[in-house]
Amino acid sequence: KIFREIAERFKPDDLSPPLLAHVGDFLMEKGEADRAGALYEKLRTDFLKSDYLDFAFCGLGEIAFRKKDYETALSLFTDAADKYGALKLRDAYVGRAKTLMELGQYDEAKKLFEQIASIREWRGDTTAFAMYSLGEIEARQNRPNEAIAYFRRVFISYQKYVNWVAKSYLRTAENFDKQGKRQDAIDNLREMLKNEKLQKLPETQQAAQLLQQWGAA
Repeated sequence: KIFREIAERFKPDDLSPPLLAHVGDFLMEKGEADRAGALYEKLRTDFLKSDYLDFAFCGLGEIAFRKKDYETALSLFTDAADKYGALKLRDAYVGRAKTLMELGQYDEAKKLFEQIASIREWRGDTTAFAMYSLGEIEARQNRPNEAIAYFRRVFISYQKYVNWVAKSYLRTAENFDKQGKRQDAIDNLREMLKNEKLQKLPETQQAAQLLQQWGAA
């Protein structure tokens, strides 16, 4: 409520670097990227020595990423990680890695995701995302067996992070089917549908539709 009140009552010129950073992140979480971008830009332009500068670079990088302006996103995330990374170092690394993947720079993306997954302090949702992304990198290079190994690792070892679990089940099935192993794909999706924690996620609906399409519902 406080962040919302600040966002509504004050202009960017009225805010300190910590407020520009945190209110910007708040607005991003609420899907108000344009308003967040104005705060990040103010922080980047007017507070070049602030400890919160990496919020601006990470935030602007994420906005560029969502617009599919990957070259700009990569530059911003790289600056956040290499020049200003402190408070948002994890976000900077993750942003750079996912942008490299979208640019098709798979070797660099893979090395960075492996590094992200190995950092103990970042264990959790970030690790699950890194493992999922390693599977995605393999899948995009037509290496389904390697992709499946990563995706299965997600839904076996990171069950708590249901969004990545659901996506990994679905991608596993798709990669089995790509190899002509439809029964394995069907068995995988049936296992997915038994998981009560996944029932409300859109991937579960997609899984049910695939089973119906394959005559296995």
